[in-house]
Amino acid sequence: QVRAYVFNEVTMKFQRSIDAEAFRVISLEGIRKFMTLRRDRYIEFHAPYGAYYKIRVPYPGRDMQYHRRTANILVGCSNTPNLYRFNLEIGTFQKPIQCNSEDAEDINCISINPQHDLYIVGTSNGYVECMDYRTRKVANLIHVDQAEEVTAVVQASNGFDFAVGTSEGLVQLMDLRKGGVLYTKDHHYESPIHTLHYHKDHMISADERIVKIWDVKEEIGKNLTNIELHAKINHVIPYPDSGMIFIGADRPNMKPMLIPDLGPAPRFCSFIDTITEELDSMR
Repeated sequence: QVRAYVFNEVTMKFQRSIDAEAFRVISLEGIRKFMTLRRDRYIEFHAPYGAYYKIRVPYPGRDMQYHRRTANILVGCSNTPNLYRFNLEIGTFQKPIQCNSEDAEDINCISINPQHDLYIVGTSNGYVECMDYRTRKVANLIHVDQAEEVTAVVQASNGFDFAVGTSEGLVQLMDLRKGGVLYTKDHHYESPIHTLHYHKDHMISADERIVKIWDVKEEIGKNLTNIELHAKINHVIPYPDSGMIFIGADRPNMKPMLIPDLGPAPRFCSFIDTITEELDSMR
């Protein structure tokens, strides 16, 4: 199922069933138009009235991103070292970008730099590859230490910093201007990292058992908090410019959490700030 929520109205806008599990959802125009990457190798496009079109991916997909500048959908797949590109303007697949690292069989994750649109992909043989969309070639190749597979990657808004998550439960901070690892954070569960987010001066990293929020600026690696649930954690996403995060797990409902040290409550639930202040005064 796919559910859409409107925060300003604090309500669910719609809910619909789809033919196969969707493990990636990307918004094109809010909830008016979005696309899903499904387990059965289809990318399906949705509008408020329902699904209206779908395209089949050559191999089973593992991750998907949308590059707005070129109107390209980027899909990383299993059993192939190619990054597939589907152009929404001309409506067809373009020539894929091939990974340069040896023995790269799968592309596990994709990130697009918000400043200069550099693609970074994480592969199943422990490499991250930086790709230039203008030349459609690999610009740089970096081997991630202590990594059998790269399972997550995210780029910071400053255009230089990025972080990778590994199948061994490690998060490594890197800089495009430097070749080595700046800092390594261990989740201590040896579960693959599946979610990474830069949020203000902190990193939000998650595997299936724990969510860690820690400093990446002044006191690098210092924990702000850890969050564990009684269910398998599938995804985490922060609300912009606030201290609220949403955790998706193997349970019917999402888990919203407000962390005052991370930021204020969003405008749609600003009353929570008053409650937290009252609780602090009662201690």
